[in-house]
Amino acid sequence: MRDRTIEERKQNNEDDFVRNLINGRPVDDEDLQTFVPVPSKNMYYRIFHIQLAISEKNLHPSDWEEIKLQRLMSIRTLLKRCGFFPALSCSKNSITAIACFLADNRVKEEKSRSLQAIEQIREMNGSNYIDGQLCQFGISSVYQAFSQANKAYAEALKVEEMCQKGVAESPFYENLGLYKILLEIKDPDFLRTYADSYLAPIFEYDNKMDSNLFETLAVYLESNGSKKDTAERLFIVRQTLYHRLEKLEMILGADFMAPANRLALESAVKAYRILL
Repeated sequence: MRDRTIEERKQNNEDDFVRNLINGRPVDDEDLQTFVPVPSKNMYYRIFHIQLAISEKNLHPSDWEEIKLQRLMSIRTLLKRCGFFPALSCSKNSITAIACFLADNRVKEEKSRSLQAIEQIREMNGSNYIDGQLCQFGISSVYQAFSQANKAYAEALKVEEMCQKGVAESPFYENLGLYKILLEIKDPDFLRTYADSYLAPIFEYDNKMDSNLFETLAVYLESNGSKKDTAERLFIVRQTLYHRLEKLEMILGADFMAPANRLALESAVKAYRILL
C-alpha cells in the first residue's frame, strides 16, 4: 500500500509538470531534471496526444487512480521500448506524452519509432484500460527547447482533430500540408467565405442536380489529376468521370488545373473540410 501511494504521488507530480509545460506555465528546474532527460545537442522530443474512446465518468477517486496508473504504466513501458524517454499526463479521456529521444540531427525527424509506438498502442485490447483500436493520435513536429512545449502540444491537438474528422490520414503535424496554414486562421466566417468563393457554383450544381461534383473535384485534386486513379477511388467507369470533368470545366473554367487555380481550389476544399 505504501509503495502504491508513493507511485501515485510521483505520477501526480509528473502529471502536474507535464500540464504546466504544455500550457506554457513556468516549471521548476528541479522538475525538469526529474522528469525529462538532461538537455544535449542530440536530445529532441515530440508530443503525443492520444485521444481515448471513452471517458471514465462517475468513478470513485480510488478506482480512477488505479485506471490512471495502469494506463500510464502501459504507455510508459511501450514508449520506452520504442526508444523514447517519456513524461506523461493522463486525463479521463486522453493521454499526453512528452516523448524525448536521442537522434543525430540528420535523422531527428524520422518517424519509424513513433509509428512503431502507435502500432503497439493499437494492439492494446483493453487489458490495460485502453482500447487501442479506438484511439486517435496527434503527434507534434520535432522540438528541442522545452519552452516550446505549448506550441508542440497545440500542433498535436490540431492534427488529432483533423484525423478524428477524417480530414487527415497521417498523425504527424508536419504532414498536414496546407492545413497547417488554414488551421492558423481562427475566423470560421473567413474560411467559409474563402471556400464559397471557389466552390459555391459546385455546391449549387450538386444541390440542384443531386450530383457529386465536389467529391469528384476533391478526389481528382488529391490524385494529382490522374483520371485512372480518380475513377478507381470513386468506383466509377472512365466515361462517367470524363462526363463529370466536363461539367467541372464548364463551371470552373477549362484551366482549373493550371497551377495557380489548382492551388486555390485545393486550399478551398481543405478550408471547407475544416468547417465540417
